[in-house]
Amino acid sequence: MPKLRNHRHEIFAVELAAANPPLRAYLAAGYKPARGARFNALRLRNAPEIRARVNELREAEAKVYSANSARCSTGQMNLQSELRRTGTS
Repeated sequence: MPKLRNHRHEIFAVELAAANPPLRAYLAAGYKPARGARFNALRLRNAPEIRARVNELREAEAKVYSANSARCSTGQMNLQSELRRTGTS
């Protein structure tokens, strides 16, 4: 799914994917802190296109984290085997 057409919605989705609470994401997206801001933030969070974009962003982050974690594990194992081989561990 590409970026959302509405710039504020995209910022809101990115903020939610970063684990910010809905009201904080709503305000970060440039919406006014009006009386109904909390309600509007929750309603926007439940919009299908927002949910889909948040899920997509979280999945992409999980893939990057997984790849980096695998790379770090491999590097650590290589370092440990090198230390054992040279007798420095």
